[in-house]
Amino acid sequence: MSTYLTIRQTAEALSCSTDTIRRMIARGELKGRRFGRLIRIDASDLARAGKPVSPLSRDTARA
Repeated sequence: MSTYLTIRQTAEALSCSTDTIRRMIARGELKGRRFGRLIRIDASDLARAGKPVSPLSRDTARA
């Protein structure tokens, strides 16, 4: 059985606002599931929500 988080719990876990979570769902970056009027996010989807960040090269860091 999966563990589902509220939008607020997801925002706290990712250290961002609830509006950011709603935008991530709208853009398809995070998969939201509707249970009646409630929106929940599968806890296992949080690991896939982030994008890897590559180190900046010296040329890009100056721009």
